Amino acid sequence: MTDLLIVLPDFETAKYSHLIPSLDKAHITTCDLLTLDAAHVAKRAQLPPAEVARLAEAVLQALRNDVDGFTSEHPKATRQEPKNASKNAQLALREWRTISTLDDKLDLALGGGIPTGYMTEITGESGAGKTQFLLTLLLAAQLPKPYGLSRSALYISTEAALSTNRLSQLLLTNPILSSLPADEQPHLNRILSIQTPDLESQDHILRFQVPVAIARQNVGLVVIDSIAANYRAEFERPGAAQAQTNGKRKHPDNDQVTAKNPDRRAGQAMAERKIQLVQLGSFLRDLARKENIVIVVSNQVADRFSPPPIPFAPTSQPEAVGQAEAPSSTPSITPDPLTLDHQQRWFTGWGDLPPCTSGHNSLKTPSLGLVWTNQIAARIALIKEGLGGSDSRKRKRWMRVVFAPWAGQTNAVGIEFEILEEGLRAIAAEDVAKGNHGIG
Repeated sequence: MTDLLIVLPDFETAKYSHLIPSLDKAHITTCDLLTLDAAHVAKRAQLPPAEVARLAEAVLQALRNDVDGFTSEHPKATRQEPKNASKNAQLALREWRTISTLDDKLDLALGGGIPTGYMTEITGESGAGKTQFLLTLLLAAQLPKPYGLSRSALYISTEAALSTNRLSQLLLTNPILSSLPADEQPHLNRILSIQTPDLESQDHILRFQVPVAIARQNVGLVVIDSIAANYRAEFERPGAAQAQTNGKRKHPDNDQVTAKNPDRRAGQAMAERKIQLVQLGSFLRDLARKENIVIVVSNQVADRFSPPPIPFAPTSQPEAVGQAEAPSSTPSITPDPLTLDHQQRWFTGWGDLPPCTSGHNSLKTPSLGLVWTNQIAARIALIKEGLGGSDSRKRKRWMRVVFAPWAGQTNAVGIEFEILEEGLRAIAAEDVAKGNHGIG
């Protein structure tokens, strides 16, 4: 009942002072008092049922009086719901705006491009083309419809600095960008850039500086490259138990205890990371929806090792006399369809296709786990095959829409694309058959 005065600040507790301490000790809340049977509450708190029922009736009557008094003093309050509903409907019916990849085939697979109001993740291993994808979006966001938003872009880097040389090359060589009138062409001075070397600076920049930049610089695209780098550096290093949660350090006694127990230290670090990821995801989703902007984050991947099938021995049958022993293979147990190992094949981007499929010989898993997967609206996987090197024809890349509310999942291995001087380009079917590829 510690929440009683929060729910009803003016409730007279003097008449029930002999009941409330026992209810507090039994962890009975106001909601429990009103929804549970009085006999059950009385049994938990070891109080007379009649007294508990009398208190519940008094609280219920006080709530009714509070509601009636508010509506009589504010007769227009009952009309606020349609107004708020209309406002929510207007937000839902905002003009559908997307940022193009500057390639028609890739845009078609993405349902028109990367839309506003959502947080989208682009994941893939090193060399798959994540940064090239992001650089294209930074320029396309400045274009008018149907390619962009006619707004500036913000690039937040947790690793390497923004590649301005590559941006300049795209401006000169991309056929769409170079053919625009001078007043419609994107410019490097409309791309804001900042680096976040650790979690503390990252949190400060995202929560305080980014909203100001969006308002002052008319930012329509926020890119974080990459979202996992600082979390890996903070929580996967030795002494991760000393990591900070919301900028506050732990008590030194707790650090001494966890230092002697590696398992507890690792579990504590994972719990802290989960809390921070949920808070970050909630903040970025609200920011994208409230400001009607595009938020794109890149994510790293790690190798995934599938567990071997579990063999089981069938019930032995007595062999008939003189019967030849038939060859048999040891059957295996089908994986439990509700386990994470089985389910992650459909939301990671790797594992839902046969192992012989191009690009799926080596399974990958996006970093930050299931907790982060639940924070994003869409996941785009960039898959590569081949070592590359001097001969770029040995390297192949595909783009897959793993999940998105505005676009269907990409069929089969995905859309094969190449990285040229002018940017990303989907490879036509006839080029795939001939084996013609770009510079890699």
